[in-house]
Amino acid sequence: MDLKGLWDATVGEYVRWDLWPAYLSAVLVWGLTSPLRDVDVAFTLQVWRVTRMNGDLWRLSTLRFNDMIINEELRGLDGPTYAYALWNGLFAVPELVLRDRQEEYGRYAYVLRSWWTAYRVTYGEYLPCLTVLTFRSVGRYVCAFGEAIAAMWGRCYEFGEGGFWIAVILVSLSLFLPMALYDA
Repeated sequence: MDLKGLWDATVGEYVRWDLWPAYLSAVLVWGLTSPLRDVDVAFTLQVWRVTRMNGDLWRLSTLRFNDMIINEELRGLDGPTYAYALWNGLFAVPELVLRDRQEEYGRYAYVLRSWWTAYRVTYGEYLPCLTVLTFRSVGRYVCAFGEAIAAMWGRCYEFGEGGFWIAVILVSLSLFLPMALYDA
């Protein structure tokens, strides 16, 4: 069979008049769904880009946080100061990575860096100070409550002691007043 015979057999088998509506429908559906597919492809590419950027951000943040942990100057800090520095570093390191990668990430870095700045200020600076001040206030309230309870019990004791002495005087008067009147 020569090439012309093969072509005629193939065209004759697949290009039939009864399949033309299916072919036209496929071309029409392909043409109508092209914008949707373009949007889907663009969306999928953006999702992949953001996922890749987030993975890169976490990878670089982990490496930089590890560098921060093994820093000799940081390791020289005492317990609470060291813990506070590590806690604050959890929020500051991604912010620094985003600042260094501003050109690569574009507007996404600016928005994400704003969020990390808000997290650092809220959870890295405000929350630890709030926790310390809250514990100090609670400690003061507990001490003041203890002092108030001690003062209340002192007043109750003094009231009871005063009542005891009044009762002793009344009992003494009830016993000795008749004898004094009898002797008089």
